[in-house]
Amino acid sequence: MNGSEVGRKRLKQLFQYLEAFNQQRNPVIRQVEEQVWALWFKNLPQHPSIRRGGGDDENELYVLKVSRPALATAPRPPKEIKSWLMPGWDDCYKEAKGFESETEIDSDGNEIKIRFDEDPERVRLFNQWLGERNAWAKREQPAREAYKVFERVYAMYNRIEREAGRLELALGDGILNWRLSAGGINHPILLQRLQLSFNPQIPEFTFQETAQPVELYTALLRANPEVDPKVIAQIREETEQGNFHPLDRDITSEFFKGIVQRLSSNGQFIPE
Repeated sequence: MNGSEVGRKRLKQLFQYLEAFNQQRNPVIRQVEEQVWALWFKNLPQHPSIRRGGGDDENELYVLKVSRPALATAPRPPKEIKSWLMPGWDDCYKEAKGFESETEIDSDGNEIKIRFDEDPERVRLFNQWLGERNAWAKREQPAREAYKVFERVYAMYNRIEREAGRLELALGDGILNWRLSAGGINHPILLQRLQLSFNPQIPEFTFQETAQPVELYTALLRANPEVDPKVIAQIREETEQGNFHPLDRDITSEFFKGIVQRLSSNGQFIPE
C-alpha cells in the first residue's frame, strides 16, 4: 500500500468518524412524530380565524395565519326546564339531554313521579331552547378546535423565543414512508424554512417563508446505506435548480414521482 492509498484510507476513516460523531450528537429524525412540534395542514379546522397558505393579505405573503377565535357560551335554558337538564348541556361536544321524569315528595310524605312531557309548555320551551342550543354547538365546535390550534402555536412561539437559535420551523411536503431494517422512515423530505411572528394587538400568529431556499432532507435519504450517494446528489441538485415549493402541488408531485423510483425498485407515489 503506497502513501497516497494510506492517506485516502485515513481520510475515509476520519470522515466516517466525523459522520458517526455527528449522528450521535445530531441523530437523524426519521419519524415526524419525533419532532419537537408538528402541525398538519390536513387537520386544521375550517374556521375564519385560520387562513391557509398562498394567501395575499394586504400585500403580505404568508403560509398560514392563526388568530384567536371568539368563543361563545351555550344559550341559557329557561328556568322552567333547567332542573330537568342532564349535566353537559353547556358542552358543545355533547348532546343535550333531559330527564324523562322527576320524583317529588307530597305533603303526606309520599313519592310522586312527575313526567317531563306532562306539561306541554315545558316541552315547547325545551324544544325551542334545544334548537338554539344545537345551532350554537354546530357553530362553536370549529371555533373551539381553532382555539386549540391557537393555544398550540402560542406555546410553540414562547418556546422558540426562550430557546432562541436552538429551534426553527419548517414547512414540509413529500412524506417518505419507508420500512427499513435499521428503522422505519415517515417524514417529509422537501423543507422550506419558516419564521413565526406574533401580533398581540389582534392577537394573531403569522407563518412566513424565510429567504432560505427550499431544501432536500438529504440526511433522511442517507439513512438507508443501499441508496447510491450519487443518486442523492442528483436529487439534491434537482431540488436546488427546480424552484420547487411544498405548497405547489402539481410541480412537487412530478418531482416526487421521479424521486421514489430512484430510491427503490418497489417505490410508489401516492398523491393523497
